[in-house]
Amino acid sequence: MKKLTDKEIAIMNVLWDGEPMSMRDILERLPEPQPHFNTVATFVRRLENSGMITHRELGARFFLGEPREIRRDGQQGERQ
Repeated sequence: MKKLTDKEIAIMNVLWDGEPMSMRDILERLPEPQPHFNTVATFVRRLENSGMITHRELGARFFLGEPREIRRDGQQGERQ
C-alpha cells in the first residue's frame, strides 16, 4: 500500500467509513478545521492517480469517489 500523508489518511478514512460520495460529502465529513474544497480536490486527485481511489462522473459537475484499496482491520493508512 502507498504511504499516505495525514491529509490523505483523513480522506481515505472518510471514504472507507461511507459509501461512494461526492467531493462535498468528503469535505463535510473531514474533521475541523476543514480544508478548502480545492485542497480536498487536489488530494483526491492524487489518491486517484496513485490507484487508491476511483471515481465516476454523474453529470458535468458531480463526482462520486470510492476507495479501491480495502482497509484492513485496525488500519488507518500508513503515514509518510
